[in-house]
Amino acid sequence: TLEVPMSLQARTLALAALLVGALAPASAETPAPVPVPVTCGSGTVVRGAVPPADTEMWCETPSGTPSGAYRGWYGTGAPRVEGGFVDGLRDGAYTEWSAHGQLRAQGRYVAGKKVGAWKVWAEDGTPIEVSGWKDGLRHGKLSLWWPDGKTRLQATYKNGLQVGTSAEWYATGLQKEASTWVTGARHGASTSWDETGRVRQQGTWAMGVRDGAWLEADEKGRVSEGRYVAGRRSGPWTEWSEDGQKERGPYVDGQRHGAWQVSRADGKPIAGGPYSFGKRDGTWTRKYPDGKKQDEGAYVDDKEDGLWTTWRPNGSKESEVTWARGRVQGPWVGYGPTGVKYLEGQTRDGEMVGIWSRFNGNGNLVERATFASGEPGPGGLEKLGVRVGKFEAFHDNGKPGIIGQLDADGRMTGRWVYLDDKGAELRADVWANGKKVEAEKPVAAVPAAKAAAPAKAAAKAPAKPAPKQKVATKGAGAPKK
Repeated sequence: TLEVPMSLQARTLALAALLVGALAPASAETPAPVPVPVTCGSGTVVRGAVPPADTEMWCETPSGTPSGAYRGWYGTGAPRVEGGFVDGLRDGAYTEWSAHGQLRAQGRYVAGKKVGAWKVWAEDGTPIEVSGWKDGLRHGKLSLWWPDGKTRLQATYKNGLQVGTSAEWYATGLQKEASTWVTGARHGASTSWDETGRVRQQGTWAMGVRDGAWLEADEKGRVSEGRYVAGRRSGPWTEWSEDGQKERGPYVDGQRHGAWQVSRADGKPIAGGPYSFGKRDGTWTRKYPDGKKQDEGAYVDDKEDGLWTTWRPNGSKESEVTWARGRVQGPWVGYGPTGVKYLEGQTRDGEMVGIWSRFNGNGNLVERATFASGEPGPGGLEKLGVRVGKFEAFHDNGKPGIIGQLDADGRMTGRWVYLDDKGAELRADVWANGKKVEAEKPVAAVPAAKAAAPAKAAAKAPAKPAPKQKVATKGAGAPKK
């Protein structure tokens, strides 16, 4: 039997012990990371300290300029960042970690500028970005990924400007955009999609501005289409309003100009009229679904101006209102369901002024009053605001039935006279501050039956003024922009 020298035997036993130790189960507790301090070269000094004394450590020249190695840690002692400086600028390899020790970013600096390939990771270690850099500018391929690994963006850069084809995707995996770039600007064909995969925009670009045919869809999939010239809409366009109306007409230099038509989704016309460089100007007409007119009038500088007429769905005229630069101003006439005039007067800045008259269903005058303010609308004069001065009500044959005065607050004042349909006085009352101060006194020689009250045909005296009502100017209103 050969004997092994003692020294060789000892070395063999030591090696066996090391192997056994390496194969033994690890401790349940993970040892805390041990921060490694930086080592500085000649001419520099160490600043900072490893945890727990500090959380960063670097080399610095006597003048205070960072130069040499740099390390930073989390409070636990785990590495946070590692890199270096030259003359105060980042230089050399650069690495960042998360608090859990996962790589977060890695690349290289030269004289403070990113160069070469850079990588970025998510918290779970999934790559989310790979990009190329040159002198601190993106240069080369750029790839982005969603946290689940799906591709987010593929693009190319040259000296910081995007070039070539580009493609982008939603987190669902559906494509979001495909376009071509030249020196940092979209140029050529481009298409974008919404999250359902429906085309949102499609057309061509010329160095960053739209130029040529374009389709533009809203969130409901309704498509507007036409052409752009140097970034501005030009020529015929078809568009959709927010409330689902289809609008067609020409553009000049990015503004609506010329005759435009508005229709419902089913193609039935709603309105039509001219634009002048983005503003409605000229006669516009709105229509009911069956094609009958709803209202008609003129615009000047995008504001109602002149006479506007409205009609009911049955075709009968509803009102004639005069406007001045977007405000009701001048004659106002309202018509009943049969087309007979029931109310007439003057307006100023949207309010009733001067003498207003009300008519019955046969067109006969039944009431006349003077207004200081009020708002025209359906109904009798007793509902229309503040009346002042002389007040008259009439019998069906046109003869006065009541004559009186109203004070500045619209209250009955002075002597009020009630007459029969032949003009004979029936009685007279005296009022002050809206209260009768003298009892009714039948006029002599008038039969008691008539003296007791005015004839039935006579209109009633005005009641207490009611609150103002909303202005009724043009039925359903003017055509939308």
